Amino acid sequence: YGSDIDSQDDVLFANNVRKCEAAGIPWGTYLYSYAQNTDMARSEAAHTLRLLQGRRPAYGVWYDVEDSSLPAGEALVDNVVAYCQAVEQAGLYVGVYSFLYWMQTRLNSPRLDPYDKWVAQWNSACTYPKPYGIWQYTGTGRVSGVAGNVDRNYAYKDYPTIIKGMDKTQLQKQQLPYSVIISGSDLNSLKDQISKKGYFTFMSNGKLCVGKFATVAEANKTAADLKRKG
Repeated sequence: YGSDIDSQDDVLFANNVRKCEAAGIPWGTYLYSYAQNTDMARSEAAHTLRLLQGRRPAYGVWYDVEDSSLPAGEALVDNVVAYCQAVEQAGLYVGVYSFLYWMQTRLNSPRLDPYDKWVAQWNSACTYPKPYGIWQYTGTGRVSGVAGNVDRNYAYKDYPTIIKGMDKTQLQKQQLPYSVIISGSDLNSLKDQISKKGYFTFMSNGKLCVGKFATVAEANKTAADLKRKG
């Protein structure tokens, strides 16, 4: 949970992953957010990536957004976008987890529509009106060999197949040679502004880069679009 601080590591994470992999059980992971701003959200992404140590979970990475201390309005949406972009740029499948009310209110932003949703609604049916990939239908489930109650979920996508197929696509994207380089005094602020316009952004060697393109012409077209949009 939280920022990239050793004391906030899940001490059972590595052992749970090892046992899942030994038993051939596909797994996913989530990070419980306490981020108050985009810098903290990016630190939470760094925390996730540090613990994964290059692994690509077959059921993806999920940003758990539900704590009452989280900011309201666009600040919360900014955090979610910042986290998801950082995880995506590492080549991982990322989505957003929360309970139904927040999904329909605080997280009901078109800026979050590109990201998969894992909806917690302990009910006989999921009534979330937008697309979602996983429904958590109970918090009092039982699993043989596990003491006490567990959350149980239905997945409506074949995540292992989707994520396995991502690997080649992501690798190809990373290998594309051209990007638009942005200069400025506050690159983090510029990165947020450009990302909000729907562009893929990443940092490389202290430079803000936009997009990955196969040709100079494609990069120049994006540069012209950015200039036109201000």
